[in-house]
Amino acid sequence: MRLTPSAYPIRRLNPGDDPATPFKIFGFPLARALGDFAAQNVIMASIKHCFEHSRLFTFHHDDRPYKSLLIESNWHIDQDFREKDPNLNFPVELFDVQSGGRVHHADPAFEGQHASWPDLVITPSIMQMQVLNALPNIASLHFPDRLVPEMSDRLVSAGVDPDRWFCVMHYRDVGYEQRPASALRDSDPEQFLNIRDLLIDKFGAQVVRVGHPGMTEFPARAGFVDLIGPSIGFDLQAFAITRARFLFCGASGVGSVGSAFNVPTVIVQSPSEVGTWNHHDMHLCQRFYDPSGKRISIHDAVRDGVMAEVVFKELIKNHGYSRINNTLDELREVAGMMVAQTAGVEHWRQPEQVPFTEFPNRISLPLTLDMNPFDNHTQFIEFPE
Repeated sequence: MRLTPSAYPIRRLNPGDDPATPFKIFGFPLARALGDFAAQNVIMASIKHCFEHSRLFTFHHDDRPYKSLLIESNWHIDQDFREKDPNLNFPVELFDVQSGGRVHHADPAFEGQHASWPDLVITPSIMQMQVLNALPNIASLHFPDRLVPEMSDRLVSAGVDPDRWFCVMHYRDVGYEQRPASALRDSDPEQFLNIRDLLIDKFGAQVVRVGHPGMTEFPARAGFVDLIGPSIGFDLQAFAITRARFLFCGASGVGSVGSAFNVPTVIVQSPSEVGTWNHHDMHLCQRFYDPSGKRISIHDAVRDGVMAEVVFKELIKNHGYSRINNTLDELREVAGMMVAQTAGVEHWRQPEQVPFTEFPNRISLPLTLDMNPFDNHTQFIEFPE
């Protein structure tokens, strides 16, 4: 009997360039926030596709209503080991593969698929969104095909015309229960109401709002569908995003969901430079001022490393810096830019799973090695005073 190299993972050389010796990755998407969890899924999948032949194993706590759908949408995962009990953790000693190991996984697939022999372990600290700009193949999620017929019917029943394009709108309102109110991230509902009417009246859009129960009520009108009730569910909201012409989003993790599904996404009123990562995405950051009242360009802020949340919060709290939200005129301008950029989409978006064709079969650590701060696929929009 001829044994394949994968039968003896310790003997493999140059894993990743041959189907018999796949490069094995174990990822830990442990984030609880929606945007971070979506981004971690994309980062793990993108690292996997640095190698032509690879396998991705993951562990996560199934402790949020959106996690199971996003994991299922991550078709790049070969095997997921989830834990529903919030009090149970993943012991690192599961990777102790020498004789006498003290811990063994209850799922036989863990040993059977050599998940205990990873070539790379990816922790949350590695999965920062900036990493995506340094990877050659940026993966995307794909909404589960098995749910498409049901979600399509539900979206039509909610009032969306199946024969016309629509966009999705979201912003973080002060009534969001999962996070405390934030002057940096909560948006003015009146601005988004104005954008809703602009998109419908000027551009002929259907507008679908997704969000959390308790959001500020918008008056009903033709062309507007509100998906914020407690019975809506994340699956329908995510499906709407995947079929939208574009996503118009405030400073919220929902913007990262749009980017994760490769839907053209604009984030406005953003306090930081992260949240989206595709070439067809846009980012409109809040205006940033130094203690003298002089405006700091986003270009300079990124270069100097002050766009990181931990940094700019310190500057605002203790050093006299300030942030000002974008004006309504700026939001209206960006909305028109998104309509123009997505011209040609006349019906519901039809996602495609595009295969990668080139693989370096290696990675460099740190993943952002030799990366310029301005190496970013997202388009940064900045208007003059």
